[in-house]
Amino acid sequence: MKVTGEICNSNGLTLIYAASLILFTFSVVLFQNGLKTVMIYLDGFYGLLLIIGALILQTNIHIKEKGNLRSSYTFIVGLFLIIIGYATCFIPGIFEPYPQIILIGFICFIAIIFIRHILIHKREEKNQFGYVQQISDSGLSLDTIMEMQYGLYMLALGFFLIPVNLGFLPYSMHAILGVLVVLFGIQLLVSGRIMTYTFKRSIISFFSATVLIMAGSYSVAVQNMNISFLGLFIGIFIISGGLYLFYYLFRTLITTKQPTTKPKGKHLQIVIILLILAFLTAFLMIIFGLSLLIVNLLPGFYTVILLISFGFSQFALIYAQSLEKMYYER
Repeated sequence: MKVTGEICNSNGLTLIYAASLILFTFSVVLFQNGLKTVMIYLDGFYGLLLIIGALILQTNIHIKEKGNLRSSYTFIVGLFLIIIGYATCFIPGIFEPYPQIILIGFICFIAIIFIRHILIHKREEKNQFGYVQQISDSGLSLDTIMEMQYGLYMLALGFFLIPVNLGFLPYSMHAILGVLVVLFGIQLLVSGRIMTYTFKRSIISFFSATVLIMAGSYSVAVQNMNISFLGLFIGIFIISGGLYLFYYLFRTLITTKQPTTKPKGKHLQIVIILLILAFLTAFLMIIFGLSLLIVNLLPGFYTVILLISFGFSQFALIYAQSLEKMYYER
């Protein structure tokens, strides 16, 4: 229990643990591929490693104050790598062989940064003068970054589906659903939450997150995998999450007592926008979940509009929440 607590309470250990689960799952798939029982999907392997590596870059790089690496740069580079990772997973062979080259270069880059960081600390131990500042590369909490991943996932998937629906590109449905399950598992591991649900941090949630990450990684790694159960699970889970958000919002509006100081001006506008975005998110979650359960519920381009709208609403909701937090901290 102590070990699981340390993993869940450390950003670095959380993502390194998630990366180790992904690597272990892919090693199992490689073994099965050697026995000719399954076909491995290498694009999914490269893409998923780029995604988890970019998350590590966004949250755990610490640099010297006078270094050339700026916090905003690492965050933007992380977003760029995540988008490449999504594209590599979703669309077979889209960047081939560049994902392998980018992944190798990225791993070398991370190794150099961490070695440099270790050498700086070794030098500081020998002489006590000098100042080293640890800078979180984005200034955002890992929980916020994970919430952003859903918006980025929906936007990336929506835009990638445009050429897919026009017949210009293939797509890999097993990888699309598998990546989403991996995101569920990482968020549960990080904060005890999955989208609108909040779970108690316990050994059960830790092992549930482990199962989700491994199941999602396996779905990404195995080519032409039967994903009917996975689609059913994700569809029901997202629909129930949207219904729960509706219930929570209505219950809050009905049962909350009148505050002593009512919001006014810009604060009132932010509160109204927050409520509208929350209701919109709940509605889009239900529609998206239904589209996974009912085949051809939405025509191709309607699905694109749904995904892009969902993505933008997620980012707008996060931004509105940050403004609301700023007003309360004043």
